[in-house]
Amino acid sequence: MSKQNGLRRSCAALFALLVIGSGLSVGTDAAAEEPDPIAIAQAPIDDAFTRIEQLVQQRPDWTEFYGGASADVEGGLLEVFLTGMAPYEMREAIRQEAGDVRLRIGVSRYNQSELMTQAEVLAAADPNIAGVAVASNGDGLVVDLIESPTARSSDENPYVLEYRTTGPVVPAVATRQNDSSAAPGWKAGARIDSFSCTTGYAVRRNSQDYLITAAHCGLSGRTATDGAGSTIGTTSGRDASDDQMYIAASAAAPRQYDKAYNNSAGLYKNVVGATTSLGGTYVCTSGSYTGVNCDIQITNQNYYYNLTGSMSGNSTYKWGALAFRRTISLRAMGTGDSGGPVLKNTGVLADIRAAGMISGGNREVTCGSGSVAGKCYNRLIYIKIGDLTDGGYALKVR
Repeated sequence: MSKQNGLRRSCAALFALLVIGSGLSVGTDAAAEEPDPIAIAQAPIDDAFTRIEQLVQQRPDWTEFYGGASADVEGGLLEVFLTGMAPYEMREAIRQEAGDVRLRIGVSRYNQSELMTQAEVLAAADPNIAGVAVASNGDGLVVDLIESPTARSSDENPYVLEYRTTGPVVPAVATRQNDSSAAPGWKAGARIDSFSCTTGYAVRRNSQDYLITAAHCGLSGRTATDGAGSTIGTTSGRDASDDQMYIAASAAAPRQYDKAYNNSAGLYKNVVGATTSLGGTYVCTSGSYTGVNCDIQITNQNYYYNLTGSMSGNSTYKWGALAFRRTISLRAMGTGDSGGPVLKNTGVLADIRAAGMISGGNREVTCGSGSVAGKCYNRLIYIKIGDLTDGGYALKVR
């Protein structure tokens, strides 16, 4: 390997991968997260709206005047929309139920019941409709179409504000074990079941979306499937000298799975940029076999290593970065995590920056709870993000 190439690469994928450190500060866990200020601000608005909604439900004679509601959380405002003929008694009762929450009563064009009925009528009559949204201010309907029609105008129906093409509605994403191309797309940190590895960050090249993974996981031209057996895409661009490979995907999102390897909530965080691998700084990992692992400190930005026991073509030295879990009895990664994200947290709990891809590790430790990896390691070796996004590949960010 040339000196130039050697200085570029710095990760290895031996036998294990790491789990991402859920947007938390170094050495902390989920219990230490600060409350979301938005959640705090919207709680009284939610409570006030619940009371108003119950009030309207208890008075069937008022439903014909109720057009909907919406909130401006940052402004601390609840907006309730009523038709122009709403009785004074109804308006005053709503003001009373709002309590201390700032309230504005606006005028709606239709009531919610009428619009919901018309939405059902539209959907029943047109198989090209994926969904119909009732405007929260009661002004009408927004129709989502599976395919673009040759001609469609909202003038055809007085209830329709807009027609838009969105494609079909698909089932929601489940977990790392059952990822999906459903919006926003395939994500990093998910299970690749067909070759027992993990998906890395989303990248784009020549208008095609890809997910990074490790070259030692398989060969180019292989079909990658998720934990539920769905096809993610076909592998290509395999480079054993950098332990990198790419999976062509129908849609790859700048998101990364968070929390445990089997978290049923399917939590993920936003990839907002790339970051450096400066010695002394900290990273986390996110693997589909061990989940999120944090408190991992980089000791060497450039680490020249040799993967052993891996696929043919990977038994060459590579340049990567070396890091270790500060508690020496704890894992930084595990087998099956290969290809998964290495990251740094930001000041925003929902956002992370990409540092690289799990390649390998050493210094075996007990895997402990929250892992299905065969073996786990205290030291992490990873390919840096800059070496994974050369050759025309660009990291996708939110």
